[in-house]
Amino acid sequence: MRPAPFLAAATIALLACGNGERSLRAGEATSADVIAGTVAAFEHFESAGGHFALELPAEWRGNFTVDEQPDSLYGAHYTVKFSYRPAPGSKELPKTLIVIRVFSTAAWEKVTTRPGTPPAAKIGAKGDVIYTASFPAGNPYPKGSPDAALFDKMVLGVIQDPAGVRLTPR
Repeated sequence: MRPAPFLAAATIALLACGNGERSLRAGEATSADVIAGTVAAFEHFESAGGHFALELPAEWRGNFTVDEQPDSLYGAHYTVKFSYRPAPGSKELPKTLIVIRVFSTAAWEKVTTRPGTPPAAKIGAKGDVIYTASFPAGNPYPKGSPDAALFDKMVLGVIQDPAGVRLTPR
């Protein structure tokens, strides 16, 4: 696995709120904005089990799969894993793009008080529920391959979004 260019800034960029540029949350962009090219159309995802919605950059459309399930890793109670779908004809296997974990506030507090870096970054909260995101440690695809290029573009599209991760608790 080769290092990814996006890791150093990942946690900081997850929660960034822009630097004077136009930042739009889900539902704020109009069709005229998309047509004019001032914003990209988003891929909308709803998690019934995780009780959230997520707006993903347009390049995600058709290039990912989702696995949702109950979870107990790190004290979470639910996980939604987004995996890259290799290009048709590729011999590569799907690899993780982003993992959203859902915690109770008490479980998340236990995670963040442990020594070391937390396994994910907090990206949202509602009531007693905390939503976190984690990204892969690097790009798992061969350098220079079409899969590597798209994988980087997809992950960077989320990390570098001036509005941060576009998660809406439900």
